[in-house]
Amino acid sequence: RSKITASEGLVMRYCSITGTTAPIHNDPKFAAAAGYRALVVPVDMYMQLLREQIMQIHRVSKGAGLGASVSIEIIKSFCVGDPLEATTCLKELYTKTGRSGKMDFSLWETILTNERMSRVAIIQHAYVKGDRIPGDRNGE
Repeated sequence: RSKITASEGLVMRYCSITGTTAPIHNDPKFAAAAGYRALVVPVDMYMQLLREQIMQIHRVSKGAGLGASVSIEIIKSFCVGDPLEATTCLKELYTKTGRSGKMDFSLWETILTNERMSRVAIIQHAYVKGDRIPGDRNGE
């Protein structure tokens, strides 16, 4: 578990770097006129805000592997200054075998809740580790 928030400066820098131009993310007056308390945190920024928890996943699983997928279900808007709690847990482990050999997947789920303990977002992020066999694809 961890606490996360986003400052106005952080959101505006993120938008500048990523080319995010929607005014609810860049213009506090526009966001207020649209009914938000403050700038709305861009959805693609959520994983960046969770970097400490993601690094912990990598430490616990001795290097979680490569990112395989991320899905984010937004339930409520997350605005600048909103204090959130992020709770991450291991949801599933599974193995697949393909042309490149055995691949072990771990699926993690992070639930973001606000100060009223209402869910804001559910994020599922999967990682893959593979066993590489020396030689070509035919194992020679």
